[in-house]
Amino acid sequence: MIKIAKYCPNCGAPITSDGKFCESCGTPIEPPQQPQPVYAQPPPVYAQPQSNYNQRYVNENYPNSDVSPKSQGVLIILWFFGGYLGLHHFYAGKIGMGFLYLCTGGLFGIGWLIDICAVVGGTFTDEFGRPIVN
Repeated sequence: MIKIAKYCPNCGAPITSDGKFCESCGTPIEPPQQPQPVYAQPPPVYAQPQSNYNQRYVNENYPNSDVSPKSQGVLIILWFFGGYLGLHHFYAGKIGMGFLYLCTGGLFGIGWLIDICAVVGGTFTDEFGRPIVN
């Protein structure tokens, strides 16, 4: 067995293994402290976030949010008098398409004719993709 030499913390004299006091200076010798066990903390457990893939957001200002609150009659009047300028697209909230019609004369008249089919057929939509049918 290997013996570890102990020394007095006060005077530095060697201490016998059974000694409770230093033989040179009389300082009480404390027995070596056992190291406190270190317990590992378990990792925190986090709950799986809830997915809201099928959640629908409803605008409470309009009871039926599947249909646009914009008027189909106003849309037809704007198409008739200013469709080649894109006024009906501006009214529907499609600003980019409105500027395209404004710059190209209703996509050279072809887009203007196609739009009346969509307006009358009820497939013309607003900026949120809701059909304008009221």
